[in-house]
Amino acid sequence: RALDAEVGAVAEVAGAVIVAAPEPRSVGARWVLRDGGAARCRVLRGPSGLLSPPALSVVVADHQGKSKGVVDALLAEGQAISHDPAAADVVLIDHDVPFHGRLPMVEACVAAGGRAFLYPHGADPANMASWDGLYPPSPLLSGALVLAEGHVEIARRSGYPFPVEVIGWPFCAPRERRMREPRRVLFAPTHPPYLDNPRYPGRNSEMFRRLLDAPVDLEVRHIGAIEENGLTRAPGVRFVQGDMADAPGMIEQIDAADAVVADRSTFGNLAVARGVTAVLWDSVEVYNNDASRRPDNLDRYRDLLRYPFDADDGDMWDLLRAAAADSERVAEWRRRFIGAPIDGGRLSSILRGLSSS
Repeated sequence: RALDAEVGAVAEVAGAVIVAAPEPRSVGARWVLRDGGAARCRVLRGPSGLLSPPALSVVVADHQGKSKGVVDALLAEGQAISHDPAAADVVLIDHDVPFHGRLPMVEACVAAGGRAFLYPHGADPANMASWDGLYPPSPLLSGALVLAEGHVEIARRSGYPFPVEVIGWPFCAPRERRMREPRRVLFAPTHPPYLDNPRYPGRNSEMFRRLLDAPVDLEVRHIGAIEENGLTRAPGVRFVQGDMADAPGMIEQIDAADAVVADRSTFGNLAVARGVTAVLWDSVEVYNNDASRRPDNLDRYRDLLRYPFDADDGDMWDLLRAAAADSERVAEWRRRFIGAPIDGGRLSSILRGLSSS
């Protein structure tokens, strides 16, 4: 009883305590939580004789298959993927706006004593701008997990109220810069739905016309109907139906191209990560879903967001050739927003509340 009282007192301060009795190769353990609840587990004794904490139980709300890299990194670290938010240690969601339907998972986990974090909704460098006056951050979150230091800086400049932690790039294996004459160009229009806003199909149509005027072999990767994207068929242009959840298919198309023209969202950033020449549009244009509102503090980080070869900076063919000859300007932007591959050990430490940053 005295030991139980002491363990309870420590758990009140530390949040959790392992109570273990040694055996030859393992220990019988109780993982005691702040509320006095406990789970029995078996913890292997490591080479140094130290004990490892039990696996985290993590629920990950998937978005178009983009959680795969995060899930794989957690599994590689011995964590457990769960489907019950109320019984999980941690819930990871890609967005906390109510219409995404993720908040009930957060509420269930936090009510049961767990924690919740944002993980990257995609590779858009303006992800953190979503909470700069466009959508309110949920007060139930313990923080946001981001790809690289540029996202942390945008959160700092925009006043995001919770901790922001870098976990690395989870969307594909990054490759070294590949420089080729930009003759085979892959065009990825902004995908629907557009919420009845004509801006996005209009921009798609504009970029398509400019590419038709360039001396390139053009392929278009589209989601939904061609006409829905603001496009029409043109002689000599190949149209390929895309799938937002088919990451291997995206990478295969990107790797086969000399250059990619896309907006600044996930597909364009995949091209940059794979070392392929890219021209992006709307690199500093940030809106909410229906394009009715801009971030409150965009001017504080517009310089960070700007991609070195933005389609609005000049003639499309001139930009493609300039981007193909570049080996430095995009490298800095890539360091800022793509960074290093995902680090499962760091991710696990953050979710346990052990991060030092």
